[in-house]
Amino acid sequence: MQTYFLKLEDLPKFYKRIAEDYELYVPIKTQTPLKVKCDYGFDLPADDYLLKKYSEVDKDTIVFNDYRCVEPLRSLFTHFKEVLCGYFNADQVEDNIERPVAVCGLKSCDLFSLKIQDYIFLEGGQEDPIYRKRRDN
Repeated sequence: MQTYFLKLEDLPKFYKRIAEDYELYVPIKTQTPLKVKCDYGFDLPADDYLLKKYSEVDKDTIVFNDYRCVEPLRSLFTHFKEVLCGYFNADQVEDNIERPVAVCGLKSCDLFSLKIQDYIFLEGGQEDPIYRKRRDN
């Protein structure tokens, strides 16, 4: 495995290049009026961060290395509500994903949670074909 380093000022070009071939998700900062007062005269950070499609965000709202997303990574692979009719195989699963998915700026704990989810939906007693199709993409 090789390691590459990227200058912070080159990060927008990096995102743009990935977005050419992938449906790219990036962390953005959302505004919240909430201020959490704390002892000793300081405020705790109360900003919210979400994963959004790169093509739909204002590029100035993208953050790097300064966030904890409110929306978990699993929401890209398992949806809260889906309509399932009868028995089907993975080829019958219709999904709106046309391009492979890439997610930038993940923390190691997010990646570890994805391993747990893979174990549950892919290595358990029965494989989930919808999850498999989304994960392979």
